Amino acid sequence: MSIKLKRNTGMMGGATRIIVKADSKKLTSLKQNEETLVDLPEEQAKITANQWFLGSKPTSVKDGDNVVVRMNNSALLLYIISMVALFTGLFTSNLIILIIGIVLIFITTIFAIKNWFVVNVES
Repeated sequence: MSIKLKRNTGMMGGATRIIVKADSKKLTSLKQNEETLVDLPEEQAKITANQWFLGSKPTSVKDGDNVVVRMNNSALLLYIISMVALFTGLFTSNLIILIIGIVLIFITTIFAIKNWFVVNVES
């Protein structure tokens, strides 16, 4: 019983590996654009992808599935907006924009704990 795993997360976080777990047990770790076959402990499992404290929601997979780990575009957009707000506030000395940037970074961090990656099952 195995699945085909591929990481396609783009440049964000590409310097380090992501850890793929099935039912909280490590299956493998993947570099950017790496593809591998992984044995599942059972015929069906819930897998997640994690990198540091950033992660994905559990996704159900079964024997023979093709699984792709991608970046969550919403999380990436939120991250970019928060960085723009933060640096705009820092460089213009505008306290309100700076506070908005700090709050957005906090929101982005909380959101990214379970939503930084998306695990898709492709047929």
